[in-house]
Amino acid sequence: MERGYEDRFIELDTSWLQTSHVDEFISTIVLPDDPCGIAIIQASPSLAIERLNQAMPQDFIGASSEILESTEAWNHLWNVYMALHQQADFYPKPTTMYSNLNGSAEAYLKLIRGQASLQAIINEQTQRLSAQILKSRPQCKDLKIGKVPMLYFCDGDDVYRTKKRSCNGLIPNATNFQSLRYHVVMADPVMPRYRASIRDTLIELGQVPHFLDATPYFLRNGGIHCGSNTLRLSNDFLRRDLLK
Repeated sequence: MERGYEDRFIELDTSWLQTSHVDEFISTIVLPDDPCGIAIIQASPSLAIERLNQAMPQDFIGASSEILESTEAWNHLWNVYMALHQQADFYPKPTTMYSNLNGSAEAYLKLIRGQASLQAIINEQTQRLSAQILKSRPQCKDLKIGKVPMLYFCDGDDVYRTKKRSCNGLIPNATNFQSLRYHVVMADPVMPRYRASIRDTLIELGQVPHFLDATPYFLRNGGIHCGSNTLRLSNDFLRRDLLK
């Protein structure tokens, strides 16, 4: 606050996340040509479920990362897909990652139903952030919000119904990224339909998406921003023609 951030910061609810990092569900990107100058990128469990409903079995052939393809997280995503489509071809019960998911349709249907309550939390926090941005930046009355597919697993019994949760990403997190003026570097969400959805969202915002394999960070509950950062300089020192 002593450095000029009074009325320009907000504390969002991250108590439902195991890592308690805000960029596990929301972040902002730079929009140099927009009056507001920024846009919100919001994780969307609802969009993730919608894209899984539209998916085909071939969407799961050949993960972008051989490491991820061999992990239980990839198996869990397939199991969620199977539960959505009322199929029984489940991978066996995992032994370490997300051990509460017991390889049954009931467990995955519970996870699917639980995404709605998490979406409600994310929507509420997004509204709070939007209001705070508008308060400090009147030019943001038409603030853009982009949604990217994301699924979460919450450990414990009935955690989706209570305020006490311990949630982690079930897939690499697309809100944990680096914004580089006209470019966004983010974790590859693996599924083609997820990747296409994110690409469409960013292109609509005038951004160029770059997907990187962030599996080593993901397996430790992290993402792109966990392993990198940027030095942001004044516009006076930036060559726009070199950054496009």
